[in-house]
Amino acid sequence: MRSRPTEPPLVPVRVCLLGAVSAHTPQGPLHLGPRQQRLLLAILALEANRHVSVDRIVDLMWPAAPPRTARHAVRVCASGLRAAFAPVSAADAAIVAVGGGYALRIDPMAVDAQHFRTLLGEADTETSDQRRLTLLDQSLALWRGTTPLADAAQPDVRDRLGAGLTESRLRAVEDRFDIRLRLGQHARLLDELADACAAHPARERLAGQLMLALYRCGRGAEGLAVYHRLRDHLAEQFGLDPGPALRGLERQILQQDPALERHPGPRRPPVPAQLPAMAGLVGREPELAQLDALARNTEQDAAGTSIAVITGTAGVGKTALAVRWGHTAAVRFPDGQLHVNLRGFDPSGPALDPAAVLRAFLNTLGVPAQQIPSDPDERAAVYRSTIAGRRLLIVLDNACHAEQVRPLLPGASSCLTVVTSRDPLRSLVAIEGATPLVLGLLTVEQSRDLLTSRIGGSPHAAEPLIDEIVERCARLPLALAVAAARITTRRHLPLAEATAELRDASTVLDALDGGDPVTDLRAVLSWSYLALGRDAARLFRLLGTHPGADIGELAAASLAGLPTVYTRSLLAELVSAHLVREHTARRYVLHDLLKAYAAEQSQATDSAEERRAAMLRLADHYLHTAHPAARLLDPLQVPITLTARRDDVVAEPPGHADAALAWFRTEHESMAATAARAAALGLDEHAWRLVWTLTSYLLRQGHWQAQRAAGQVAADAARRLGDRGALAHSLHGMGMAHARSGQHDEAAPLLRQALDLFTSDGDVPGQTIVLEDMAWGAEAEGDAQRGLALVERALVIAETAGHTTGLARLHNAIGWFHTLLGRHTDAVNHCEQALAMFQQVDDPPAVAATWDTLGHAHRHLGDHERATRCYRNAIGFYQTLGDLYNEAATLVELGHVLHESGQPDHARQAWWEAYERYEQLGHPDARQIADLLQPAAGR
Repeated sequence: MRSRPTEPPLVPVRVCLLGAVSAHTPQGPLHLGPRQQRLLLAILALEANRHVSVDRIVDLMWPAAPPRTARHAVRVCASGLRAAFAPVSAADAAIVAVGGGYALRIDPMAVDAQHFRTLLGEADTETSDQRRLTLLDQSLALWRGTTPLADAAQPDVRDRLGAGLTESRLRAVEDRFDIRLRLGQHARLLDELADACAAHPARERLAGQLMLALYRCGRGAEGLAVYHRLRDHLAEQFGLDPGPALRGLERQILQQDPALERHPGPRRPPVPAQLPAMAGLVGREPELAQLDALARNTEQDAAGTSIAVITGTAGVGKTALAVRWGHTAAVRFPDGQLHVNLRGFDPSGPALDPAAVLRAFLNTLGVPAQQIPSDPDERAAVYRSTIAGRRLLIVLDNACHAEQVRPLLPGASSCLTVVTSRDPLRSLVAIEGATPLVLGLLTVEQSRDLLTSRIGGSPHAAEPLIDEIVERCARLPLALAVAAARITTRRHLPLAEATAELRDASTVLDALDGGDPVTDLRAVLSWSYLALGRDAARLFRLLGTHPGADIGELAAASLAGLPTVYTRSLLAELVSAHLVREHTARRYVLHDLLKAYAAEQSQATDSAEERRAAMLRLADHYLHTAHPAARLLDPLQVPITLTARRDDVVAEPPGHADAALAWFRTEHESMAATAARAAALGLDEHAWRLVWTLTSYLLRQGHWQAQRAAGQVAADAARRLGDRGALAHSLHGMGMAHARSGQHDEAAPLLRQALDLFTSDGDVPGQTIVLEDMAWGAEAEGDAQRGLALVERALVIAETAGHTTGLARLHNAIGWFHTLLGRHTDAVNHCEQALAMFQQVDDPPAVAATWDTLGHAHRHLGDHERATRCYRNAIGFYQTLGDLYNEAATLVELGHVLHESGQPDHARQAWWEAYERYEQLGHPDARQIADLLQPAAGR
């Protein structure tokens, strides 16, 4: 027995959008406040129980130019609405803040627009004209006027929000006229139809209904006059002729076709409703807006195709987006929805043959089996003819390639086809003009919303654990859904223990097994992996072993031991399969769960020797690229020797210092991780050398904690090798990281050990550089005299050994300590001697330091103009070198000179820039600079 039509629910509050925006309780209307508050209620009610971002709200409230305070104004409106709804229980209706936006929690049937759509959906599936007429009458009775949001939204916003509702109302009116014409009520319809045609002079369906009613009343000439008025209107306003249906009706009237006389109408074709059930959707506002726009095109009979291709990695929510949107947009497609899982990436069996899908679709659409051709092309033609003129939503889920989809596409734009696939289906975009929608991972906020909506409870009660689950699930919707299901089905298990299961990278995929192939994340990912070619699959596995967050094209080629051009084609295959993402030009990333899966496949498929060889190639790539880059940044850095680069390793060193700095900025984290991984695999020679190449960059950029950690990896590797020189380099780098970050007590023993090792090995460059660095430590402790003694000792060692390349640097250091001790003229002499030497030696860091020393000396000699020039020269060098620490220190001194020379505003600007650099470095000296800026704080 059929259920009764949906009755207006008995609810404690009703929100009305079909006309003026209002809200009512049994006690009377709620006072909703000013127009902007009413508009906010309308926006939220149209998306009842769904999150609407503040950005979308701002765009709708101020479509032209939002004020600077727009986000604050939205919060004020939300607060005002909460106050307006105070008489209503929060269990019945509530405005809630969700994930950077708002949602209206309410029974959807308490919103008249939602109730209207539900009634139309029931009418579409009804086969009895009388019962269908009752449902249409109920739906139209909900309207208070003909314009939704009449008093709340500006016309352009009203068109954006209410176009679907307005169109659905007109279609309901037209469906109602059709039924009454079939029931023989043509005479009683004449006035209503005439009014409707006057209100909508371009609606051909209304014109045809009025023509038919007039003809059946014996007024055929007046019916033809209606046709001529419409034809003239279309030609004048749009340059168009009436469509074939209306032209055919005109011919029938002229010929007095007996078929126009009243008779029982043909059986209404079935209205399929094949969309499966789907859990709620979180986020995806831009993609939902794009789908809405495509749907509007079909409503307006816009020219061109109406196809959306939703692509993305496994588990990212492609099907969820297509199906959930399809359910909310169903009212826009009165002729129904078709849905099929094409099984394009399903290891349990082959992908569906489109010919078989066509047969199933035609059966659903009421085509008798004997009328379905056996030839696939003829079958596709019958399918296109059957759905011509209908408004259908067609969801083709999980397609493997464009050729599987093409036979299933309608021939006209009145239908919308939504395709989901892990393949980009680029030929559909290029040839059929499909609109691509590429889904990325959810944001952290959206991931939290999805998780907390599934597990229930307060999201703040266990926020750190929720955030960890989000991180472990890599913000992948399927993983979050499976994790939520495991939590909710094991309520006895504390959330902390459920989180711990995800913490171990080796078991995270086990913890995300939902119990069947569709929700077992490992199985879902395998569908894409198994579709890869052999070499692409191998590259994917090896990418899982790469220890960095992302990888460049040349590093990937070296990891695989393949030519760069061929590797580029394999990476393109992985990108097309959505197993890898090209997040910047020729740099690639796998999200954490894909990386765990790739590493697991490598462990199962590749031998330990193959994995070790890949890591050796990767380390070789980084080493042979980074070593020349490091020498560009610091030409006088104590050199090390390298083994020859392997033939299957690609390395393209930067050509100049700026390029070297940019390369390190991109690669330093991956290099440090590779050094640690190399050490773990026993590749100690590569491990300590990789850290050596990183040291200068890490120190300049203030990555001192990273340098300390990398230095420990290098020192441990050097000790295992028994290599005293390598250990000296490693201890020196660790000591400098402590010294630069102000930890001089920790730095001193490390530098002394490094000096002892360099001395016992007779390494003169090593001795002189460590002595100079120890001198800077003495300065930090306030002992300039000891600092001078240390650098003078270094100078004697260098001169005795004939080590001339470091002499200029040492003369600058001696000059610096002279000026600290008040011997400013001696300082200038030493520094000018150093600058002369630098004409023969390329050492930009030392040149910068020398200009800094000269600035200090000239300042204390009272020559502020010369001091300013010297400091600015030094800052220019430090900026080119990317040396934030020394740039900040010199900016502080420049500020003092400017302040002393009567330029307080310029001084504050220099101190402010120094403060920003120290803050960027996380250096304790930032507090001292803040004190300098304090007098200007109130300005």
